[in-house]
Amino acid sequence: MKYIFFLSSLLLGLPGMAQYTISDQATPGTTGDERIYQLLEKANGNLLGIGASNGIDSVLANNGQYDIWLSEYDQELNLVGQKNYGGPGNDEAKKILQDEAGNFFICGLTDSLGGDFPIDDSIKKQQGFLMKLDPNGEILFSKTFGWKEDDGIEDMIFTSDGNIVLIGYAEEWTNENMSDNTDIYLAKMDLNCNVIWEKFLGSSDDDEGKNLIELDNGNLAICGFIRAADGDVGEHFSAKDIWLAEIDQAGNLVWENSFGGNKSEVPADLIQLQNQNLLLVAESFSEMGNYHGGGDFWLIETDSNGQPVQDKFYGGTSFESPKQLLEKEEGKILIAGETFSIDGDVQTSFNSINGWLLEIETDFEIGFSRVFGGNQFDGFFGIFENSNGEMFLNGFTDSSDGDLANKHGNHQGWIIKLNEVISGIEDNDLENKYSVDQFYHQENNQITFKSETAINYCIYNTNGQELLKGKSDFDVLDLSHLNHGVYLMRMQIEKIFFTSKILIK
Repeated sequence: MKYIFFLSSLLLGLPGMAQYTISDQATPGTTGDERIYQLLEKANGNLLGIGASNGIDSVLANNGQYDIWLSEYDQELNLVGQKNYGGPGNDEAKKILQDEAGNFFICGLTDSLGGDFPIDDSIKKQQGFLMKLDPNGEILFSKTFGWKEDDGIEDMIFTSDGNIVLIGYAEEWTNENMSDNTDIYLAKMDLNCNVIWEKFLGSSDDDEGKNLIELDNGNLAICGFIRAADGDVGEHFSAKDIWLAEIDQAGNLVWENSFGGNKSEVPADLIQLQNQNLLLVAESFSEMGNYHGGGDFWLIETDSNGQPVQDKFYGGTSFESPKQLLEKEEGKILIAGETFSIDGDVQTSFNSINGWLLEIETDFEIGFSRVFGGNQFDGFFGIFENSNGEMFLNGFTDSSDGDLANKHGNHQGWIIKLNEVISGIEDNDLENKYSVDQFYHQENNQITFKSETAINYCIYNTNGQELLKGKSDFDVLDLSHLNHGVYLMRMQIEKIFFTSKILIK
């Protein structure tokens, strides 16, 4: 006979500590190779995923090699629509935005001539692009940006004056003050793609722009990497260094600062914190600070003038690559990315590259760390919070074990809906009203609910996969079908969250 023990003393963490488990997930794609780079919420609550696809199925055609893949999901993560854009070459989307009229803007890079991009015989290599779609996904215009060699657009934002600013890299070969190496390229344009200004910033060596944001003061903060200390750059350490700068709305440089060590660093994301400071995360290979080895997440907080406040490295002895930051209301930071390590800050039993989620406290200590995936290649490109406060991770997976099952094809797109479990009691008055003593173990494998109000509950296995979910409009929950082992049970009564272990023998 199996016995259930409700272990109220075995909470998942300290009081108020968040734990993130999988509430729902989807692995869309074809028999080819798909990945999802970013999520966007539509007005109807559905999610749009922008990514890459080289596959073909009954409803999705392929224009050439890798196409821009736009996919839509309902609130249960069911795929409800998808479309490809591109030409005969490789096309890669970096960012998608939606304006107030419901139109979509997509930027990225392409080496296609023709298809959904204008043909320009003077350009033979990779170009940056900006594409505008109507609310139904039909192309209103597409524009490419290119000069001599490989150029690309990495990020874009809407500005408060109703325009768009793009950042990327290009060769400004027409400017006598610059070499033929790539510079950080910036362009401001209206919503009809009419250029307001263009700027090239950086050093005499190869530089690239990666991220930009609009600051609360109306100016823009930009980051990228630089390779020399001349031109607009005041300091260089070694190989690729992080370059952080502020520019005004006309593109004029206000201040700049460099960060680096004895090897290479490449920034991945940049945000402005609630305290007005700047926060960036980078992929770092330099041997400094609390460096772990291989390649680490490097988190840097600066003041509003780009001067360092605090920084820290996260990872193991192998390779880590951060992708995106998200600041929560209480000031904690979530970092989504990839890890190849099985030691250091990375706790996992998987043996390949996997998705990694970190929650960082305001003092840069780790509050939560979890590896997601299986024993093949998996990774996250982003983390997204919708208007209801629900959080999602997006990326790709190759696995059919661990957190995943029933996958097909090569790389699948991967979307995870996160469940945030808070260990501990949020309200002392409610704590006095209810206690875990109201939930009794039964020798017939049942838990008895006793409460004046309905109880929401979820049962998870130790991999964080949701097994049961419901609302207790009955008195008894039957768990006799579960195998022997340890499970996690989360219950919510009004504002109280009980998160405890269930041991079935």
